[in-house]
Amino acid sequence: MESSKWVEWISTAIMAILANTGIAAAIWWHLKQRLLSKAMDFEFDRAVSVSQCALIACIEQGDNFGKIAHITPVCAAEFGYTQAELTGEPVLWLIPIELHAAHDAHMAAFAKQPRRRAMGSGTEVIVAVHRNGIQIPIVVALTPVLVGEKLHCVASMLTMA
Repeated sequence: MESSKWVEWISTAIMAILANTGIAAAIWWHLKQRLLSKAMDFEFDRAVSVSQCALIACIEQGDNFGKIAHITPVCAAEFGYTQAELTGEPVLWLIPIELHAAHDAHMAAFAKQPRRRAMGSGTEVIVAVHRNGIQIPIVVALTPVLVGEKLHCVASMLTMA
């Protein structure tokens, strides 16, 4: 069962059990946050099993649009950062400045029609930016995942440098 479906099934069962108690909402909110966190971890672990260089970014419009929710230590190091430095920061930190507007538009388009696919058209070279400013050619596989009710994208990467 897909992890987001599993969370919804569990949530329905728990709400049915707690429906007649005064603390149901508080307990449910806390439990749902833990389940959603586990669901994100599961999707991330699945992506990382394919590539040690992966991140999850929120692609739903709002305050967290384009922000890195999770990143592997290996992936952060590939770009000259620590995991803590990149978590919560915009994915644009890893994209050449001249491509920022286009990347935001691509993320918004991906959010409208999310599907597992490679990034790019297949004929262009995709580049990321190392902390020191050097551009690194990469290959990226995109996988949409629902974390709670927010759409995220797992980006599994291979550096070509």
